[in-house]
Amino acid sequence: MENTNNDFLPSSYEIPRAEGKYFKPKDGENRFRILSSAIIGYVGWNKTGEKPKPIRKKVDEKFEVGEVDQKKDKIKHFWAFAIWNVESKKVQILEITQKTIMDSIKALTQDEDWGDVTGYDIVVTRTGEKLETKYTTTPKPHKELDQEAKNAWAEVKPKFDLNKMFTDENPFGDDDEDDEKKDNTDWDPDNIEKDGNTTEPPECLK
Repeated sequence: MENTNNDFLPSSYEIPRAEGKYFKPKDGENRFRILSSAIIGYVGWNKTGEKPKPIRKKVDEKFEVGEVDQKKDKIKHFWAFAIWNVESKKVQILEITQKTIMDSIKALTQDEDWGDVTGYDIVVTRTGEKLETKYTTTPKPHKELDQEAKNAWAEVKPKFDLNKMFTDENPFGDDDEDDEKKDNTDWDPDNIEKDGNTTEPPECLK
């Protein structure tokens, strides 16, 4: 990296981002490889504490009265699955509620030319802010998962259980505190994105 004429930092320098166990899409391109099957359900928000807390239910479970904010658009359908974050080179969980991303990934699974989504990288490009946020999903050419990713997933996989997300436990099964609990800033349900809104859950789930 070379210094610019009028800056004391190298022109290409970027401040390192702290990477937790949950993948948080940044502006621009986000490249990852899906490693596991998805769990599906509904997520609502309990706002009685200091910070909003996600409460997740399986598709056939109900939210208890007062358990979450049940106003329109506060309960959302979600998918969650393990990924390899290509940029940070780390196994993480990606949870999505954005219908456009869901539609795109589902279409890939049903396309005979693409098929199994664990066989290639996917790039989700995020643009805009809040109500103007948009996501574009692009598959990359098929290629074998690199050895570093294979080794990392092999180390995590034996204790990994996504279903622990429904019981407020750590899906990674290790002793580290779940980083979702340490910092819920990005979970705030009032920070609404237009492309993040999905259809309301059936009445039987409320």
